[in-house]
Amino acid sequence: MNKFLDTLYKETATVGMFASKDLKKYDKKNGSTTYGEISRRGVEKFIEVLSPKFLNETSVFYDIGSGTGKMVLHIAEKVGCEATGIEVVEERHIIAGNKKVAYENEYPNISKAMFINDKFQNVPIADATVIYCDNTLHNINFMKDIVKAVQPGCIIACVKHIQGVEYTPIEGIEGVGVRIVDGVKPWSYKFKAPYGWSYRQTGYIYLYQVKEGDLK
Repeated sequence: MNKFLDTLYKETATVGMFASKDLKKYDKKNGSTTYGEISRRGVEKFIEVLSPKFLNETSVFYDIGSGTGKMVLHIAEKVGCEATGIEVVEERHIIAGNKKVAYENEYPNISKAMFINDKFQNVPIADATVIYCDNTLHNINFMKDIVKAVQPGCIIACVKHIQGVEYTPIEGIEGVGVRIVDGVKPWSYKFKAPYGWSYRQTGYIYLYQVKEGDLK
């Protein structure tokens, strides 16, 4: 496992990589294709917080804006669940697919990873049990579209809280901070995770569990 992860994170870069021809095809009103990324230690923290109740072999994980696929391949191999990356930039998508082919003979769980080159709005994600999205530059409507596309109980993890939904305690998740407003109302469930902009930089990941009737 350590050898696989060492190679995966050493050889596959994402930050700042984009192609002008892909940017022209992207619907810019939904956000930007230029972003930072969660680090290896950040993904390990993500798995630690969500396991075993929400991340286990029966989970269905999606990474929206999956870049070159590191988080998807990491979770597929370590957790052993179905893991899908959705990425609009073709170069990143191709790199992710090539990495899957390169690793899956030696690491069988990698066969559970899948990569799709499209906008997530064109991909059925109703089977998702956990979604990660680095929504630093995505607008409110983008995140609302994710909430509307999944089933109640799905965990959505993102780097900014989702406006228009009410964050409440999530049974089965411990070790995350809760900010209390007016003494009673949980504003967000969040935890710190290292990101790839620099070695020491960390960011918050906000956790939201979709409820019946959200944003319908």
